[in-house]
Amino acid sequence: MSERRVLVARRPAAVARAPGGAFAPSSGTARGALAPSSGTARDTFASSSGTARDAETRVVMRRQLSVAAVTLGAALGVLAGVPALAAGVGDARWWVVASVGVQPVWVLLAVLQLSRAERAERA
Repeated sequence: MSERRVLVARRPAAVARAPGGAFAPSSGTARGALAPSSGTARDTFASSSGTARDAETRVVMRRQLSVAAVTLGAALGVLAGVPALAAGVGDARWWVVASVGVQPVWVLLAVLQLSRAERAERA
């Protein structure tokens, strides 16, 4: 049985922001165009609260980046520290203990990253 592929070239219905702030399908506009109630599309969709939201988004992203940097540093410390300790000890059994013992460290790092990222997002 052969597959039949169909290409749909129709754009989705155009939407415009209604005066109350809700989106509604625009009527009588060109295909794919936006029909703002007044002014240009840029004036309709950009507002002073958009600028505040952008600043807030940047702050949240900066907090999450610093949390991720701490987690990355801890992960790199484990990745570099375990082989260095194993080379210093020189016992083959220590490698088995280190490879099994490092798994809970990864889980702990993941849980801490998640909780700190959520806390940074809520702050």
